[in-house]
Amino acid sequence: MTYKRYTALLAALALGAGALTFLVTHPRQLAGVIVLVALAAVAEWLAFDVPVLGSVSLSFAVINSASLLYGPLAAALVGATAGAVPSRSKPTKDFVRLVFNVSQLALSGLAGGWVYRALGGVNLTAAGSAALGFPAAMLPLVASASAQFLCNAMLVAIGVSLAMGLSIVEVWRKSIASFLRSFLILALFGFVMAQVVATAKTVGLLLLLVPFIATRQTFQVYSKLKEAYSETVRSLVNAVEAKDVYTRGHSERVAVYSRAIAEEIGSSGVVANRIEIAALLHDIGKLGVRKSILSKAGPLSPEEVDEVRSHPTKGKQLLDNVTFLSDVVPIIYAHHEKLDGTGYPRGLSAEDVCVEARVLAVADAYDAMTSERPYRPALEQASAIAELRSGAGTQFDSKVVAALESALKNDAVLAAEVR
Repeated sequence: MTYKRYTALLAALALGAGALTFLVTHPRQLAGVIVLVALAAVAEWLAFDVPVLGSVSLSFAVINSASLLYGPLAAALVGATAGAVPSRSKPTKDFVRLVFNVSQLALSGLAGGWVYRALGGVNLTAAGSAALGFPAAMLPLVASASAQFLCNAMLVAIGVSLAMGLSIVEVWRKSIASFLRSFLILALFGFVMAQVVATAKTVGLLLLLVPFIATRQTFQVYSKLKEAYSETVRSLVNAVEAKDVYTRGHSERVAVYSRAIAEEIGSSGVVANRIEIAALLHDIGKLGVRKSILSKAGPLSPEEVDEVRSHPTKGKQLLDNVTFLSDVVPIIYAHHEKLDGTGYPRGLSAEDVCVEARVLAVADAYDAMTSERPYRPALEQASAIAELRSGAGTQFDSKVVAALESALKNDAVLAAEVR
């Protein structure tokens, strides 16, 4: 099935399920539904980007709130509106994507609304706060949000899989953590929103807009700082590669490999980000190594080898006073250490070598072997993996080597980015 056919199927399902829902039940308090529709539109328009989570808006919370307050049809209308309104930061003119967004969010709203209703959930605007009696009301509340979340996540995962030609298992595995983070936060916010409307009526929603706007402004400031952070890192990488022409692109490739390994071994998003930044900057100390040595085609003298091996220490010295990079300095400093204690600059061994540095060491070695150098040709992937295996347990962490091999075998996105 193609992405376009899948989108057409979703649109047909949304229209059919919406029509059937209208025949069975429809919201009677249209004023409240209109307010939520408008709020969803505003929330989607003001969606903002945050690290790890990607684009975040309140639309999930508003859809869930509509399910609890007015039923499945209201939730579908709110969802369709959220899908139809483009984000101000990332507008799209793609009609197929627009139909996809409208359809999958409408279906997600219907799923959450019907599950809530099927499990005995009552219209909160009719029953007020009495409907939220604990613990009996918890099952329909949690189940409704979960059904909306799972429907949304699965429909999007299938769509991304078809649109990009990726394995749905890989898409799901890589996105589920981000989905879960936003789900937990926004499901709670949807419950709070429904409670406010049930007790303080629609006017109470105004009380929620103030913290939302404040939070959005905070994230925007953070996002700008993150952009400045990224630009600074890229500038440092460019400085290294301008000096060492034979490693041009090396840092970016090592960063891709390192992140893939980190995700393969189950690292959190925060740790994966830290490893990725360390990988981009792992050779920063080469700024303190003579260019004649870096570009030398023949064998290096013992003194020249010592100078090259000083680059982790020089990298640490360069970055030690950069506060916002303090968490990556230990990784950079230790990325040439070996588990058997024969590495440099400190001769650390076993558990003294942090996991992040072990990941970086494998990624760095793999890219070095599979890249052209002035003194030797590049190795084939199989040969490079064989070399890493031979050093597993002594030079490299065997679990990290296995994780790289698995990532190279299963991750089409990684292969595309590295080419």
